[in-house]
Amino acid sequence: MANNKALTSIAIIGHVDHGKSTMMGHLLYDLGAIDKRTMKKHEMDADGYGMGSWKWAYVLDAFPEEKQKGKTMDIAFRRFDIDDREFVLIDNPGHRDFTKNTIAGLSTADACILVISAGRGEIEAGLEPGDERTPSGQTLEHTLIASVLGIKDVIVVVNKMDMADYSQERFN
Repeated sequence: MANNKALTSIAIIGHVDHGKSTMMGHLLYDLGAIDKRTMKKHEMDADGYGMGSWKWAYVLDAFPEEKQKGKTMDIAFRRFDIDDREFVLIDNPGHRDFTKNTIAGLSTADACILVISAGRGEIEAGLEPGDERTPSGQTLEHTLIASVLGIKDVIVVVNKMDMADYSQERFN
């Protein structure tokens, strides 16, 4: 039987350690795309690596090296349905060493979610313009790549609000 559901692929992008994989793990679990038994396995894996707080990222990080280092290195695809629509989340690495993987993930996306951490110094690191000695922040880089690839639908998510003292001046 043919699948008649409309498909939308959404790439998750942003600077390293802004919480992309963790947030997407939570989202997939809350949507029912990950069951309790599978989540318990991810929790046990995270505890086994001494990375208990990373359990949500383990939903998307598949390789042992990613789990040991707490760093997404390759793209990961996870499918879920909402009503008559099918979605594919594409989790992308935030570290500049894996930009080619992020380009591959973004090249298959219809839209993207740009995750920005509200943590002190983290917003700034992601938006750093860079120069000949210092690479630019990946928030800036990923946004540019998405634009060059023609992705026009972007959701901006400010993550880690629990770590920020709200300041209208800072967030405007």
